[in-house]
Amino acid sequence: MKDIEGIKHTFRNDQSSIWVCDISELMYTEVYQKYYKIAKKEFGGFHKKRIHEKAAVWYILESVTDIALESLTYTHTQGGKPVLDNGKFISISHSKDIVAIAIADHSIGVDVEHIVSISSGTANKFMSEKENDILQEYNLNTVYLWTAKEAFFKHLENQDKVYLKDIVVKKISPSDDFWVFQMQSTHRSQTVMSKNMGSYILSFTKIIDK
Repeated sequence: MKDIEGIKHTFRNDQSSIWVCDISELMYTEVYQKYYKIAKKEFGGFHKKRIHEKAAVWYILESVTDIALESLTYTHTQGGKPVLDNGKFISISHSKDIVAIAIADHSIGVDVEHIVSISSGTANKFMSEKENDILQEYNLNTVYLWTAKEAFFKHLENQDKVYLKDIVVKKISPSDDFWVFQMQSTHRSQTVMSKNMGSYILSFTKIIDK
């Protein structure tokens, strides 16, 4: 696959790909200005940060799918999952200047969050005592669990019937520079890969060959 200007990290295998970009770096590239101008015209009433997020998503999608911007539309499955017109599943996440996009032949979920301190009151809303013990065993920041559960949640069909606390971590194990979360919801199990990217954590469903 071709290199794309402004993309910081790429993870892919035969069935899925994930791209991560930093808007604070991308916004100074000449190629990005086209997308920002279009987004600003269409979403002028939005906060500037949101306009940049829209522009970055359009830039990545048009670059990696070779679908013209004016034709970039998507529908939803009966379970509410977004699907591009070419039949590919898509998942998008933002955190400050970071944008992550996943495209796959199957349902996929991606989440990115900057590493911050999460209060115990907030953590208790999505994390059990046992899960906290597992994190402490490996000395992992709570953001790992937050992003892993968010990625799993985005992967699920009928998300309105599931809460983050319904998604349970059964096991965590290291694998090269990833942490592998074995997770279980009411109806299914799922593997989530999480990686420390420096100032933020990136998590996504399905094992992806680096």
